[in-house]
Amino acid sequence: MTKEALLGVAAARRYAKDGTGREIRKRARLSMREVAATIGVSSPTLSNWEIGLTAPHGGPAVKWAELLGALVEQECIAATEAAKAA
Repeated sequence: MTKEALLGVAAARRYAKDGTGREIRKRARLSMREVAATIGVSSPTLSNWEIGLTAPHGGPAVKWAELLGALVEQECIAATEAAKAA
């Protein structure tokens, strides 16, 4: 596993442990089914990650962390644009 992939897995585990993964997904108004299909896991697996029941691992964990990171970045850009417009 590359350093970048390992960092992605670590990020995914933090998102799972503290519940922020679920919060980010919900703020983006994405369904569990949509996210699970995108990262290549089942909805029950994603649910278990989101509630901290199991720890994310492997390629899907990296994809989840990347997706959540991109969603947070999107939120920040939108907030900055809204502040500029105000």
